[in-house]
Amino acid sequence: MLIEILNQTLVFPNKREAVPEIIQSIEQELNLAEVYYSHFTLDGVDRFDELESFLLDNITGTEKIKIECRTLKELADEVILSAGEYLDRAIPVLTELAPKFYRESNADCWRQLAELTDGVKWLLDSFSLIDKEIAMNPHIQGYSNWNEYLQQIYSLKENMEQLGQAMESRDMVLIGDLLNYEVIDLFKQIKKSLGNMLPWEA
Repeated sequence: MLIEILNQTLVFPNKREAVPEIIQSIEQELNLAEVYYSHFTLDGVDRFDELESFLLDNITGTEKIKIECRTLKELADEVILSAGEYLDRAIPVLTELAPKFYRESNADCWRQLAELTDGVKWLLDSFSLIDKEIAMNPHIQGYSNWNEYLQQIYSLKENMEQLGQAMESRDMVLIGDLLNYEVIDLFKQIKKSLGNMLPWEA
């Protein structure tokens, strides 16, 4: 198979055994160019699947993928913009959903709650992706909004752990309380912090 990355093409056999070498080669190219992996494209379509898992499952039938790279600034801005867009959608949905758990919830409530947890997982994963690089980047020293965002993300992680326990025990009142008094407020705080971080002047 062909891997297009940074204006060059790498050739590998279409075998699962080649996947570790493919991942290692991609990481080497990224490190040499001092850029970061964003996602890959397949047949012109952006894909955000975890790359190694995708290759393990699909390498025999995949002819070519293109690795999309970003500078730290580009990657951070993409994450911040996407997170803001997610929160714009999630806050009104949560505001409507939370009171329903004080009453008799239905299958649609649980579906929306599951979608919320998936979205928050993406939010936390995206944060982890760029946190270390931003913390060590000389352009970002004294960037107080990022530290503010960091504290809010950690608080959100703690609340989501409590929410997961409440979901397992079907504690409707606790679910409603966490959504109504913790998660919605944190979403609003995070949204404000994200808005203050754009544009990031490197």
